[in-house]
Amino acid sequence: MRRFVTSVLAAGVALVIMLVAQSGRRAIAADESSLLQIDNEFVQDAAKDDKAAVGKLLDADFTWTDADGKTQARADVLKSLPTPALGNETGAQLKPRTYGQVGAVMSGRGKVHVLRIWVKRPAGWRLIVYHEVALGQQAATAAGSGVNDCQNPCKTVPFKPKTEAEQAIIASWQALETGVTNHDASAWSPHIADEFVMLGSTNDHP
Repeated sequence: MRRFVTSVLAAGVALVIMLVAQSGRRAIAADESSLLQIDNEFVQDAAKDDKAAVGKLLDADFTWTDADGKTQARADVLKSLPTPALGNETGAQLKPRTYGQVGAVMSGRGKVHVLRIWVKRPAGWRLIVYHEVALGQQAATAAGSGVNDCQNPCKTVPFKPKTEAEQAIIASWQALETGVTNHDASAWSPHIADEFVMLGSTNDHP
């Protein structure tokens, strides 16, 4: 009898875990679907140079960085909307991901890649970062000698975190940079997500 009850309880726990997992997957899928929908709205509005429509989708802290490394704040972008490197993104490959209140869409075609980071505000998704990269745009330079003692950001940063979350982010970043400085992959890798990819203007591929 005890074995039967234990088996039933185990099966019940397994079913709950499965249902929670399925619910979580559905929530992620719904988030990604809504993210892709509004991301497409932004892409089409930007390609048509529709400043009014684009402005409704931008966060107050929005920045746009083009393939040449020029960064503009929201007000400057809405004065003169930059030309998107991928246009209306016909034929581009999209990779959306959501992380709770944050969403990211990477779009690429050929050597040009764009990363858009969205934040979920009370009014809905708002674009906070737009960043372009053109692979192989610049010639690679010889590697420098590096640093032996990394002070900023490994040990100190000119920023005072206001919340525990901000403190945790700073701590993780400092540990990551310390791993980079020491060429220590084992110290670096715990702070890098599985979907991490590096894109650079001096590289010819991701």
